Amino acid sequence: MESFPEKKIVLPSGLTNIQISYLENIKSLEYEGLQHLTSLGILVINDCPKLERIPEEGLPSSLPHLQIAGCPLLEKRCRRQKGEDWPKISHIPSIWINDERISKREGEV
Repeated sequence: MESFPEKKIVLPSGLTNIQISYLENIKSLEYEGLQHLTSLGILVINDCPKLERIPEEGLPSSLPHLQIAGCPLLEKRCRRQKGEDWPKISHIPSIWINDERISKREGEV
């Protein structure tokens, strides 16, 4: 598998959590497969060393929590204000990269 979800797979729109882990060959996330997930509350991406970037269109606008670890290419692109993909995820209230919180909800310390 090189992309998630694969083009022929339609994920249920009521999904609240997705964990993408240990997919050594995954290179991309497919916006078409994620855009309709308006109930998605948590997206966790772990140990996908070849995952390169967030889709050009970004992630669902309603996503409140994103966690990334063990994905060196993606981690670099998602760094706060420095990464190429930061504009695609900056709307997400809670973002964690390698157990470091890089984004906070308004009013949180």
